Amino acid sequence: GLKKVVARKRFLSLEQRLHRRYEKVDRVIRNNTNITRLYGVGKCELDLENDPYYDGQKTLYIISDYVDGGSIEYKTEDGKYAIRDDITQKDIYPIYQNILNGIEEFHKADLIIKDLKLRNILCSFDHKTVLIDDLETVSHINDIQEGLRHTQHTERYMAPEVIIDPKNYSKKSD
Repeated sequence: GLKKVVARKRFLSLEQRLHRRYEKVDRVIRNNTNITRLYGVGKCELDLENDPYYDGQKTLYIISDYVDGGSIEYKTEDGKYAIRDDITQKDIYPIYQNILNGIEEFHKADLIIKDLKLRNILCSFDHKTVLIDDLETVSHINDIQEGLRHTQHTERYMAPEVIIDPKNYSKKSD
């Protein structure tokens, strides 16, 4: 009979990919105080019988740092984005400095965030705790430039060079 050589590849579940991504980030930037930490990933089946979007499947969840103020930016009832009312002009510089400290740690490790936006920045009500969150898109710069890492991102926050070609991601793109 005809013999054919084939390749077999095992695909990781979303849960495994999330865990692996956060582990990579955690190993490299473990001690940075401006980046959310992942404590666990799991699945649960919620009792959402009245939720029209619930499809009966188990829901993936992550356990990470909690920040009482939540995201800096939120979506209003009319679908527009706004900055939290408690953040004033005098608060912006220290918040921004904390964000830059977090970005610097990623870049020292040759990691690119790729989806850095105000909705992914958590800030406490007293404005002292500022964390970069939603790290599923973080990739090593070499993986991106070699075309090995493709992830979702938010187009309205993308650098123009990345819109042209995703391989153009660099530290400057963040």
